[in-house]
Amino acid sequence: MNLKNIFSKNNLVLTHANADIDAISSLILFKELATKLKKNIKLELCYTQSIKKPAKKIIILYKTTIKKHSEIDSNKFQKLILIDMQPNNAPAEILSHFKLSEILVIDHHQLHPDTKKTKHIIDLKAVSTTEILYRLFKKHKIILNKKLASLIIYGLLTDTGILRFANNQTFEIINKLLKEQKLDYNKILLNLQESPEKAEKIAWIKAAQRAKILKKEPLILISKISSYESSCSQKLIVLGADISLIISKKPKLIRIIARANSKTKINLGKIFIDTAEKFKCMGGGHPAAAAINLPLDKEKQAFKYIIAKVKKEAK
Repeated sequence: MNLKNIFSKNNLVLTHANADIDAISSLILFKELATKLKKNIKLELCYTQSIKKPAKKIIILYKTTIKKHSEIDSNKFQKLILIDMQPNNAPAEILSHFKLSEILVIDHHQLHPDTKKTKHIIDLKAVSTTEILYRLFKKHKIILNKKLASLIIYGLLTDTGILRFANNQTFEIINKLLKEQKLDYNKILLNLQESPEKAEKIAWIKAAQRAKILKKEPLILISKISSYESSCSQKLIVLGADISLIISKKPKLIRIIARANSKTKINLGKIFIDTAEKFKCMGGGHPAAAAINLPLDKEKQAFKYIIAKVKKEAK
């Protein structure tokens, strides 16, 4: 795919709700890539709903403007580019302005059926979307600098749980970038450090207190919490769960976050995509990490479907 021919004069570049460091780093990287490939194009960087606190630090470090999707007028743009997300997770009010065939998707999550109708660069072997962007920079022979290389590493580190889920390619890319750009690895880690707030720590404790065992082998835990559901799900894995499910009730939906350890054979991303397709909602992810937003009127049915699938497929 020749990216030069993809861009229009005005491009809306969007990432997912609760945007993490990989998503925000990838937005910034993509903007740099696009402006190098084609001059005189405009790109509006956007996120949906919210940005995670650690990712906000990247925005400050890079002095970048990223708007909330509700702040922009989709009619101004001829092209929609989805970064670290796919059409099934894009807001309907934005998606309605574009045909699927006119959308570019760059992502490393499980492939959603709608994505097949788009122009897409999907790499399930990539541990982060910044890894895909790294390869695109190389493919188009665009020279990286210290700041861009650091962004690639930020995404690689955070989406692998600081290398817990890394593969050989992850280490090779990080090592190469550190050497080529003469970067200080400890400084990079320092930029990623974020002390959790007291409220988040309390949420971890509550999630552990409320945890119930769904299955003993493999050990599947389920808990309910109103906030910090992603980190709570991960903490249950740290405590010993093979799979953890966190249910979080929001004003207009039920959010379920799932995590699995590296030893458990399951594809949570596929389960959540199948669920999202069946119940017409937003969901997806990776084999070991996934999320879904369930409509309140379909909560019970969808939840039973997820539990049955997880219990059946976990090995």
